Amino acid sequence: MKKLDPQDWSPFWKNQSITSFGELFPDNYDGPILDFWRIQLEGQPAHVVDLACGNGALTWICNDILNADDAESRITGVDFADISPFRVLGRKPEDFPAIRFIGNTPIERLPFPDYSIDMFVSQYGLEYANPEEAIPEIGRTLAATGRLGLILHDRESSIIRGATEHLDDFRRVAEEIRLHDLAFEMDRLYQKHKNPARRATIPEFNTLMAQIRHASGRVDDMARHHPGNSPLHLYVRRLNSAFDQTKKRSRTERNKLITRARDAFIAHIRRVEDLSAAALSASGRERLVALLETEGMKITGMFTLEYKAEKNIGTALSAARCAP
Repeated sequence: MKKLDPQDWSPFWKNQSITSFGELFPDNYDGPILDFWRIQLEGQPAHVVDLACGNGALTWICNDILNADDAESRITGVDFADISPFRVLGRKPEDFPAIRFIGNTPIERLPFPDYSIDMFVSQYGLEYANPEEAIPEIGRTLAATGRLGLILHDRESSIIRGATEHLDDFRRVAEEIRLHDLAFEMDRLYQKHKNPARRATIPEFNTLMAQIRHASGRVDDMARHHPGNSPLHLYVRRLNSAFDQTKKRSRTERNKLITRARDAFIAHIRRVEDLSAAALSASGRERLVALLETEGMKITGMFTLEYKAEKNIGTALSAARCAP
């Protein structure tokens, strides 16, 4: 698996989505997902660590379940990206005294003493790590009676199919059509020839306009097969907004909008590529189980998780450290 780049994920967690599937779970994970975590968190573990927590979807769930009756379980969310869930979600740390978040922290290098964590949990996160390094690190820090609860991306799940359905289109737009490069060239001509009437008489400008119409037509042909909230539609809208004549934008503003459109679109492609690479095949699950068993853990449950009409949204796995 390729090495993940925090620069592709840190900006993503600056938005106000609590999960990475905002429209599917706008308020947080629910249904059988929530039921799974209620079962896993039985026994009131004293210190729970949410691995690859993002904006803390599972961290907040753990707090709701464990500390609803003034209990005092500590919950720590860690993520390799630069995260600030309290600020991004508009929540006050003093209202959640049991929760803390640690960003810029890969699972392969956890900042906890040996045998100090009562339970590790992770939802759509652990599989992004290097298992040969991450699992021994979990083994090092998990208490002698510790437990592990995971929901993992499955290569055959509807989530993976949906996320990767249009990936080839995205790559073609970003790598071949490169509408953003044409937008940068348009920006240059706008700056060089500020008079609209004068611009329209310049062959270079008219040639560029023809290229943009051709490229836009190719993108539109793809986009009509995408949902309205597709990253491709957002990419096009952002590029178009840079040249919105009602806004009277400066060149600096136009440049920033074009750059933002390009960078956000490419970062989305890379995140989907990360997701596709991280999703576990049957052999990947076997490899993960073997690594956990090497660290002295026994698998106590593993099954395909269903959600509403979807028969597969990932693999639920639970494990416990074996008694010495």
